[in-house]
Amino acid sequence: MNFPTEFTYSPEFIGFKRRIGDPCALEYLFRLSALCYSKKGESIYLPVDLVRECLGVAPATAPDLVRQALLDFRFIRLVPSDEDRFDILVFHENNAGIIQSWKNGRKGGRPRYDEGETPARPASQFSITH
Repeated sequence: MNFPTEFTYSPEFIGFKRRIGDPCALEYLFRLSALCYSKKGESIYLPVDLVRECLGVAPATAPDLVRQALLDFRFIRLVPSDEDRFDILVFHENNAGIIQSWKNGRKGGRPRYDEGETPARPASQFSITH
């Protein structure tokens, strides 16, 4: 899971951290991304009553406030067909390579080539020398 080094200085993250009033805001986003990574998907089921357990939200912080702040600062987006399923935009934006490899893996991955064969030069083009 990748976060760019300048992520903690972005206006969105600073606003999110101020809104929830918790110094562990980055940890919440990291755990959100970890959920996506462990489930190999870009969207997760996150009802309000599971926010505290899934993200490790401190007891002093309201879980509904955290979820609403994630929505307001566009770290997550509601999936239209389900009221408690969210697309995790912060994971999608920073981990596009991982997501693409998951999609390619479902298709069977890279095609296998025989020894000495490459995509640019099939085995039939190799000349036999003695």
